[in-house]
Amino acid sequence: MAKQDESGHFGEMLLRRRMAAGPSQQELAERAGLSQRGISDLEHGKRRGPHPATVRRLAEALGLADADANGPVARVSHARQRRLTPRQR
Repeated sequence: MAKQDESGHFGEMLLRRRMAAGPSQQELAERAGLSQRGISDLEHGKRRGPHPATVRRLAEALGLADADANGPVARVSHARQRRLTPRQR
Protein backbone atom coordinates (compact mmCIF):
# COMPACT_ATOMS: atom_id res chain seq x y z
CA MET A 1 0.00 0.00 0.00
CA ALA A 2 1.37 3.42 -0.94
CA LYS A 3 2.10 5.84 1.84
CA GLN A 4 -0.15 8.91 1.85
CA ASP A 5 1.34 12.35 2.24
CA GLU A 6 0.01 15.18 4.40
CA SER A 7 -2.08 16.68 1.58
CA GLY A 8 -3.89 13.36 1.05
CA HIS A 9 -4.70 13.26 4.73
CA PHE A 10 -5.91 16.85 4.52
CA GLY A 11 -8.32 16.08 1.67
CA GLU A 12 -9.77 13.13 3.56
CA MET A 13 -10.09 15.19 6.73
CA LEU A 14 -11.77 18.04 4.84
CA LEU A 15 -14.32 15.68 3.31
CA ARG A 16 -15.09 14.05 6.68
CA ARG A 17 -15.44 17.41 8.44
CA ARG A 18 -17.61 18.86 5.67
CA MET A 19 -19.89 15.83 5.63
CA ALA A 20 -20.21 15.93 9.44
CA ALA A 21 -21.02 19.67 9.38
CA GLY A 22 -23.53 19.25 6.57
CA PRO A 23 -22.78 21.87 3.89
CA SER A 24 -22.40 20.99 0.24
CA GLN A 25 -19.14 21.80 -1.49
CA GLN A 26 -20.79 24.90 -2.97
CA GLU A 27 -22.09 26.07 0.41
CA LEU A 28 -18.68 25.57 2.01
CA ALA A 29 -17.01 27.39 -0.86
CA GLU A 30 -19.33 30.37 -0.42
CA ARG A 31 -18.73 30.48 3.34
CA ALA A 32 -14.96 30.28 2.91
CA GLY A 33 -14.72 32.59 -0.09
CA LEU A 34 -13.30 29.82 -2.28
CA SER A 35 -14.44 28.06 -5.43
CA GLN A 36 -16.46 24.84 -5.41
CA ARG A 37 -13.88 23.39 -7.82
CA GLY A 38 -11.12 24.20 -5.32
CA ILE A 39 -12.99 22.38 -2.54
CA SER A 40 -13.53 19.38 -4.81
CA ASP A 41 -9.89 19.30 -5.89
CA LEU A 42 -8.73 19.40 -2.27
CA GLU A 43 -11.11 16.63 -1.19
CA HIS A 44 -10.07 14.39 -4.09
CA GLY A 45 -6.33 15.02 -3.69
CA LYS A 46 -6.04 16.77 -7.06
CA ARG A 47 -4.76 19.90 -5.39
CA ARG A 48 -1.90 19.29 -3.00
CA GLY A 49 -0.29 21.47 -0.38
CA PRO A 50 -3.08 23.92 0.43
CA HIS A 51 -1.92 27.34 1.52
CA PRO A 52 -2.30 27.94 5.28
CA ALA A 53 -4.67 30.85 4.59
CA THR A 54 -6.94 28.51 2.61
CA VAL A 55 -6.91 25.98 5.44
CA ARG A 56 -7.69 28.73 7.95
CA ARG A 57 -10.67 29.91 5.86
CA LEU A 58 -11.99 26.37 5.59
CA ALA A 59 -11.56 25.76 9.32
CA GLU A 60 -13.44 28.97 10.12
CA ALA A 61 -16.21 28.15 7.62
CA LEU A 62 -16.63 24.72 9.23
CA GLY A 63 -16.55 26.17 12.74
CA LEU A 64 -13.39 24.31 13.74
CA ALA A 65 -11.19 25.65 16.50
CA ASP A 66 -7.53 25.86 15.61
CA ALA A 67 -6.20 27.27 18.86
CA ASP A 68 -3.69 24.53 19.56
CA ALA A 69 -0.48 23.60 17.78
CA ASN A 70 -2.03 20.36 16.49
CA GLY A 71 -4.94 21.97 14.62
CA PRO A 72 -5.43 21.67 10.85
CA VAL A 73 -3.77 24.98 10.00
CA ALA A 74 -0.68 24.14 12.05
CA ARG A 75 -0.38 20.66 10.51
CA VAL A 76 -0.65 21.96 6.94
CA SER A 77 1.76 24.81 7.66
CA HIS A 78 4.36 22.37 9.00
CA ALA A 79 3.90 19.96 6.10
CA ARG A 80 4.19 22.79 3.59
CA GLN A 81 7.40 24.06 5.20
CA ARG A 82 8.95 20.57 4.97
CA ARG A 83 8.26 20.49 1.21
CA LEU A 84 9.71 23.93 0.46
CA THR A 85 13.37 24.32 -0.37
CA PRO A 86 15.31 26.88 1.70
CA ARG A 87 15.15 29.26 -1.27
CA GLN A 88 11.32 29.02 -1.43
CA ARG A 89 10.95 29.79 2.28
